[in-house]
Amino acid sequence: MDSKRIVQMLETLTKQVTDLTTRFEERSRLVDRRFADIEASIQHDEESVKLDAPNFNGELNPKAFLDWLATMDCYFAWHDMSEARKVRLAKIKLLGQAGLFWTNVETQLKRAGEEPIVHWVDMKERLKQKYVPFSYQQRLLDQWQTLRQGNMPVIEYIGKFEEFMFRCDVREDQLVTLSRFKSGLSTEIQRELILHNVNTLERAFEVVPELERYLKSSNVVKQTDSQKSDFRVGTFETPTSKGFTTTNLVKPADEKGALVDIRGDGTTGCYRCQGFGHIAVHCPTKKGTRNLCASIDKQADNEGEREQIYEPQLADKDLEDDFGEAPHSRLAVLRCTLTLPKNDTEDWRRTSIFHTYIKSDDKKCKVIIDNGSCINVVSTLTVSCLGLSPYKLPEPHKVAWMDDTSSIPITQRCQVPIEFSSYKDHVWCDVVAMDVNHVLLGRPWIYDHNVTILGRENICSFIHKGKSITLKPLQPKLVNQFPPNKEVQNKEDLQRINRDILDRDYKLYLAGIERFSARGN
Repeated sequence: MDSKRIVQMLETLTKQVTDLTTRFEERSRLVDRRFADIEASIQHDEESVKLDAPNFNGELNPKAFLDWLATMDCYFAWHDMSEARKVRLAKIKLLGQAGLFWTNVETQLKRAGEEPIVHWVDMKERLKQKYVPFSYQQRLLDQWQTLRQGNMPVIEYIGKFEEFMFRCDVREDQLVTLSRFKSGLSTEIQRELILHNVNTLERAFEVVPELERYLKSSNVVKQTDSQKSDFRVGTFETPTSKGFTTTNLVKPADEKGALVDIRGDGTTGCYRCQGFGHIAVHCPTKKGTRNLCASIDKQADNEGEREQIYEPQLADKDLEDDFGEAPHSRLAVLRCTLTLPKNDTEDWRRTSIFHTYIKSDDKKCKVIIDNGSCINVVSTLTVSCLGLSPYKLPEPHKVAWMDDTSSIPITQRCQVPIEFSSYKDHVWCDVVAMDVNHVLLGRPWIYDHNVTILGRENICSFIHKGKSITLKPLQPKLVNQFPPNKEVQNKEDLQRINRDILDRDYKLYLAGIERFSARGN
């Protein structure tokens, strides 16, 4: 190959390299212009967004201070600043007591000859020493550990759980956190959650709200079904509606509770609901009672609290009340009702009004719960023994126990402290002279507390502050079996006085007068 050929090839290669270099430089300049335009656009967008750093006034609230630090970190992440500028800006945002504190910190460092704080991380640590106590983290952990759903919606419970989880910043296994979350849920949701394969906390956050909606809808359906199964009042005709009386009805020996019309039309009656067309075995009120009991149990389960049963156990020495001897008998009708004679083989609850003992200012009080009384009543003896302050009734009235001929005027009322189980309250009662009991809780108390009275069991149930309370009655022989100490002592005193009189020359005659408030005695 000659030299001319080589020179031509070199010139051609040089020209090609020059062209490629020119094209590469043009493309580089184009890319640089594009990047410059993008950076200018980003800078313009950043300048168009106005962000303002929050202030902190030195409030002694760890939660508020930590929120301020988090907001400042976000602000510094948005604006590219040096560490020195971050410290200077944060110093400007410290107001009031916080500003005075930081000025004092800088003064102390200067006096000690130490270097000033110029890094944001160091400034945060120094501020945390002031506004975040050492016990704050432990207190957060305790609150997180004892967090329970209770009456909160599950969405609210999840929000609080996440807040504690983020603020505590505990590094633990995810299954441990999931177990902590499950233990705080309500009992019903925990039972339903067992049937679902939940292995992550995120999955639990998705499933739990759906379970809550399902449980609420199922409760509504069950209540609707129970309402449909209850009997309708007025569907059974009374005997007087067809013109015959109970004298035309007899009870066969082989059918308990069934009344048969002797006129031959085959009409049967039910002693349970006083209706006709069925007997007690097929009475629809039995199903209604079962549904009522089921609804009460369900309401107690929804509260997540254990049922409290109040059944006082009175020993023989405790049978006597704390008010001493009662005055002469009044309201004898109620006394006869309580001590109605009955067969020994018969259940005592069939002929007994609900009565028991409760606590009132460290004294035992005999209490009757009567759905047939239109007022709450407290005896005058109880008022005097407890030292209660009676008030004048705005509208005095009269009450009659059996008929209008034995009406009793009522002019005073007072607040009576009542306590049993977890129930503590002050009940307004009308003051009446009676000795059959100390306190009578009637319709006002039953209505205010939505008390459910089960007839056969003779128990009272109601919900108080989210807790189910059940009151059980005492047998009449336990309530009325007072030790006859005073009566025996009185008889011995009379015998001793009689002997003293017979031994002397003169005689004294004692006349005993017995007073009764009822007419005709």
